[in-house]
Amino acid sequence: MKGVKNDFSMTFFVRDPEDLSRKDTQVLYLQYVHNTEKAILWCKSNSISWDYANVYERRTRKFLERVYNPYSRNIEESHSHLKEKKTWK
Repeated sequence: MKGVKNDFSMTFFVRDPEDLSRKDTQVLYLQYVHNTEKAILWCKSNSISWDYANVYERRTRKFLERVYNPYSRNIEESHSHLKEKKTWK
């Protein structure tokens, strides 16, 4: 998703596949995001491990979408029902 001028913020999370009752762990928060695809590519190039990311409108903090990491083993193994949701390629 591409915005006009840093329209988005993103929070990246990791899930614990052993204990799904535990809260997911936040691994990265990006406050000023202009292009969500480039932010995801930046995470991949810096070897930041994440399972899903929440995208928000930066000014109002309104939730826009959740993006799942298709390369995450946690999603594939313990959350196979999430493959139907939107994933980034």
